[in-house]
Amino acid sequence: MADRLITAPVCEPVTLAEAKLHCRIDHAYDDTLLSMLITAARRHGEHLTGRAFVEQTRELTLDVFPAIFEIPRPPLGEVVSIKYDDADGVERTLAESDYAVVNASDSVPAVVFPAYGAVWPSTLGVLWAVRVRYTAGWPVTGEGTVGSPYAATTPEDIKQWMLVKIAGLYTQRENFGPGQIFVMPRDHIDGLLDPWTILEVA
Repeated sequence: MADRLITAPVCEPVTLAEAKLHCRIDHAYDDTLLSMLITAARRHGEHLTGRAFVEQTRELTLDVFPAIFEIPRPPLGEVVSIKYDDADGVERTLAESDYAVVNASDSVPAVVFPAYGAVWPSTLGVLWAVRVRYTAGWPVTGEGTVGSPYAATTPEDIKQWMLVKIAGLYTQRENFGPGQIFVMPRDHIDGLLDPWTILEVA
């Protein structure tokens, strides 16, 4: 099983203006650097939590159809398509009526299973014979225009964690020596992500 990014988010949860305000920056000299740090902070947070922080298109690949499988990186937006290589090696698209998606909440990954009376089709015996295209992350509003810019609906505590992480990356961007970087206690910063971290269910 593998999961990969197909289409990156059209905007970040934290805007450049928000990052500059938090870092108390009143010039444009470091705008490019700050934009890079915003993306880096978001990706790091997504890695820590197992989530997608803002709407993006991803693809889950499986070798065969399991009885039931999870869609990673909640919250799930939608399952766009399920494609598979049949026993003859022909790529086919599974009809939406042949499977069901249960997306109970933002707290747990959505699950996919055969619809009532349906069974998974046979697949070719190769790696990644099943490909599930889906959107994940909190929705984006706006149209990307000057009058209606894109805006993420990511929860505020995640955005606050990003702002603190961005400020740390910015102010300590040249500190690489042992003992030079001041490290805050984990509970002070990363604890903001605890309510949003996906945990393995025993």
